[in-house]
Amino acid sequence: MAVFERAGADVRKVIVATNIAETSITIPGIVYVVDSCFVKVKMYRGDTGMDALVTVPVSRSSAMQVMARFFFQ
Repeated sequence: MAVFERAGADVRKVIVATNIAETSITIPGIVYVVDSCFVKVKMYRGDTGMDALVTVPVSRSSAMQVMARFFFQ
């Protein structure tokens, strides 16, 4: 819950989140966004017969969508 508290005037707040979290919450007062260009996606692994969260590079269209969401609020 500390992420939602207002930072002091001389303090920079850095928030690191996955693509899963960024679609679930909105944090007011964000000034800069640093994107890792990686996302976690659910993939089926045939060798184990299970789903797994795998980290993969983000697609260009997804990156543009995220950028638009932050800059055109």
